[in-house]
Amino acid sequence: MNLNIPSNLNQATVANLIDAIGTWNWNLLNDWVPNEVLRRLRSIPPPHDDFGADEMTGSSKHAADYAVTDMYGIICNFQHMETNMVWDRIWKLKLSKVECQD
Repeated sequence: MNLNIPSNLNQATVANLIDAIGTWNWNLLNDWVPNEVLRRLRSIPPPHDDFGADEMTGSSKHAADYAVTDMYGIICNFQHMETNMVWDRIWKLKLSKVECQD
């Protein structure tokens, strides 16, 4: 998935993606976030003080092990494991080199 984040949002936080009334800023998000991610984002309430502290959570017990790419993969439902196994097999093949014939 190719995601071209606008340069004015390179240092943005999630709070910058919320509008003045506390909802997701769909006008901003619709321009660059893929539809599949937008669909999933609709099921996630935007941050709000009533929901408690805004903190990193993930599949690891340690905050140091948190990775945005892991969470992005979960949100997008990427199946890298299966794909990686196929490519791992391909790259490990012991094949003879092919010579180009000009």
